[in-house]
Amino acid sequence: SVDGMMDRSILSEMMTKLGHEPNEQNLSKGKEEMENYFVKHCHIVPEIPVGVVQTLEELSKYPNVTCALASGNYEKIAWHKLHNCGIDKYFPDKFGGLGITKDRKDALLLARKMAEERKHCHFDIIMHVGDTPNDIIAAQQANAIPFGVRTGSVHYQNYPTPSYVYDNIVIGHDQFMKLLELN
Repeated sequence: SVDGMMDRSILSEMMTKLGHEPNEQNLSKGKEEMENYFVKHCHIVPEIPVGVVQTLEELSKYPNVTCALASGNYEKIAWHKLHNCGIDKYFPDKFGGLGITKDRKDALLLARKMAEERKHCHFDIIMHVGDTPNDIIAAQQANAIPFGVRTGSVHYQNYPTPSYVYDNIVIGHDQFMKLLELN
């Protein structure tokens, strides 16, 4: 299963299984080919979990909130998925930690670094919303508030603590806003 894996790790494992050395040159070429193939051929509209659009719409009204993407997907793939389901507009700066790292924690740290550099400020509150226990662990390791929503294809029962985990963002909305100090 590649559930929760970073694209770089998936590509590296695929290359190894096919007998190719996953060196930087091969990984770079493979990344480019993966991205181009995905963008050209993937027209599926991912299902947006309940409450996500409403929450992003609400967050977009706060000038002191910046939404960045921390995803295991490579950049073109990640933005294509968000474009296909119509929520890329809630990430107007189009930055984040995307697929190039080996560790999900590093994707979060990169997203934070990029956000702080582009906004010329330090963020006091960083929250990571994810749907797997690995997302919670990554948030903890990156000193972000771990906020879990059970929206993935697998509904995990056990999430690491401390964390905030809800069946969906609607149920956890008030706690979510409180943690961001927005209510």
